[in-house]
Amino acid sequence: MTNNIYTYVRERGYLPFENDPLNEADNLVFSVLVYLDLSEVIPSGIGTEVSLDQAARKYFRIHGVPGTSRDDGSNSSDALQHLFLRMALAPRFRDMKLSGYKEILDPVRSEQFTAMCIRYMEDAVFVVYRGTSDSLIGWREDFLLAATGRIPSQADALRYLKRAFIRYPKCRFDVGGHSKGGHLAVYASALAPAPIRKRICNVWSNDGPDLEVSRREMEGYRDLQERIRLYVPKDSLASMIYSHGEHYRVVDSAAKGVVSHDAKTWLIEDGKFVILSEREPRSFLREKKIRRWMDALPQEDRIHFVQVFFDVLYATGADTFPKILGLGRRAAASAFLEFMRKPRKDRKLLRDFMLLLIDVIRS
Repeated sequence: MTNNIYTYVRERGYLPFENDPLNEADNLVFSVLVYLDLSEVIPSGIGTEVSLDQAARKYFRIHGVPGTSRDDGSNSSDALQHLFLRMALAPRFRDMKLSGYKEILDPVRSEQFTAMCIRYMEDAVFVVYRGTSDSLIGWREDFLLAATGRIPSQADALRYLKRAFIRYPKCRFDVGGHSKGGHLAVYASALAPAPIRKRICNVWSNDGPDLEVSRREMEGYRDLQERIRLYVPKDSLASMIYSHGEHYRVVDSAAKGVVSHDAKTWLIEDGKFVILSEREPRSFLREKKIRRWMDALPQEDRIHFVQVFFDVLYATGADTFPKILGLGRRAAASAFLEFMRKPRKDRKLLRDFMLLLIDVIRS
């Protein structure tokens, strides 16, 4: 059986944190859990706590218990619910205190942001940020990150971290997330005031884009550099928008291609990632192709491209990628009509991007 976060929780979930300190696998478990919508069961106030067991009991009373026992790291619709259920049954996790569930979905600002606090020991808190959801808002924010390096979630991540440190004045902190969540963890920690940085043990970025080169020169980033844990899967692409240089470790995955971005496919042994010596050669090739396309676009053209591309997607009337796929031909027809309304220059830009995307997927 593949050793992933599911098998980790089942097989090592009996070990208390006092005897087996926070590790790489715990970081990934927390970073995946925050993708589950827990707004109904976790208080919004930071420090207003509920145990994971209590939250799970309420959650499954509302939504029902998942009907299968899949733990293979697949993308099944109830995969996150299975993880939550396994954590509620594991002594290591069930008594953890959850608080501060904050969620923003703002189409005007193009912001999708979620964070929560996990107090896993009396004096230890993990602040975790969610990566990108399947909403078009979230994906538009990702494209803006690639285009400009600036997104609304960055400011909210920093504000959230500052409030967490005020609410838990006697705790040490870890900060982390997956994909965009990992980027926000690094951003908020690096831009936090020095007294906050001193209480941070580790910053965990699981296949999240690093900061721009200019921001990596800041005092806060340099101060934390030895505590920033950057991990990418063997076929990484998403986190290479801004290069990590040589300061990352490569994690093996049960998946191939860009699907290895899914953290549920990452391989784990004894609480640690299965580390490889380097990324797959095709991963470097995809990165080079995308970088070449981006570098050819001036900054203002990048921002304009994001607007045009999402105009076409929103023309389908859907607000998530699954809904677009569910509309089938009707969505394709609506998108094509919007595409044809665009000026010739914009149509060429979109065609070039779609050809690049097809090439990347094929590779």
